[in-house]
Amino acid sequence: MSGIRPYCSTRPTRIFNKRSSDSTEDMRGLLNNGYRRGMPFLRVVGDGKKMRVGSFDVFCPKAIASIHALPDTVQDRSIVIALKRRARNESVERFRFRRAEQETVTIREWWEALAEQLTLPESADVPEQLDDRAADSWEPLLTLADLAGGAWPDRARRAALALSGDPEVEDDTAPVRLLAGIRRVFVDRAVDRIPTAELIVGLRADEEAPWDDWRGRGLKPEGLAYLLRPYGIRAKQMKVAGFNVRGFDLEQFQDAFARYLPLSQNSPATRYPATSKRKSEREGSRVAGERPVAGEGDNGAVAGDNGHLWHTCRGCHQPILDLADGFFDGASSTFWHREHWHEHEAKEPA
Repeated sequence: MSGIRPYCSTRPTRIFNKRSSDSTEDMRGLLNNGYRRGMPFLRVVGDGKKMRVGSFDVFCPKAIASIHALPDTVQDRSIVIALKRRARNESVERFRFRRAEQETVTIREWWEALAEQLTLPESADVPEQLDDRAADSWEPLLTLADLAGGAWPDRARRAALALSGDPEVEDDTAPVRLLAGIRRVFVDRAVDRIPTAELIVGLRADEEAPWDDWRGRGLKPEGLAYLLRPYGIRAKQMKVAGFNVRGFDLEQFQDAFARYLPLSQNSPATRYPATSKRKSEREGSRVAGERPVAGEGDNGAVAGDNGHLWHTCRGCHQPILDLADGFFDGASSTFWHREHWHEHEAKEPA
């Protein structure tokens, strides 16, 4: 830990190369704790009976260069500036360390002299579009911009919004990606309720999502239930197009959509307000757009002329237009014409 002790007295600006030996769990803890003043980095020091917990003040400016994405906990505490490889037809000014050192000496001396005369405000006006962690990161820089005056306050806030305020930057964890996919299915089909089997069909039809090959066998009802468990969302019994099935209401997802997904003009909350339960049961589930793609083992559905959602028979792959002739197999989440179901049952081994 000898490399950490100088932090406590000199507070240098530390530059990290992500591919160096600093890329360890210990270094990650150092970066996380050094993000805010007054959060010491705790580390066991000493040997044998002299071992003790050492407390290190590692608060200081840090810059991290990395080809790959940083760990989530580090990136969330950072102001990320994405760089691109220079194209062959682009020219940039060459970097010369000696010239840069001369320029930074002048800037540093100016700030050191000015710092003794400045009275810093308690807080800066931070744009509302920044989340709490980004606001904490940008506030010191915005304070300096306000002190500089002129065009700097406006330029600094525009930079903050451009680098850290993009509302379309989404969490790419599996549960949040699932929420985004579910919202897309509701929007594409223009429905306020949907059977579990039909929801899975819509999710697996997205070629850019991982659901068609989830865990090597594709997303299944039990996998869907597991991923939705953290949000307290569970399938329930409902009647859709005359069938008693398990599925979801759009209303069940509205709170999770609002908390975890960026606001979208195509959000079902704004385009297709949820209708009353009585109206939904009377009219059936409405669908808009093209026929969903049904893969092997999936349950497909087509839209009839009256807008009702008709399910396709697993045996003949034709729409079940007469509800009295339909049968839903809960074990496999598939629909059948009754005659084809009996034929299927007769073929199954006892």
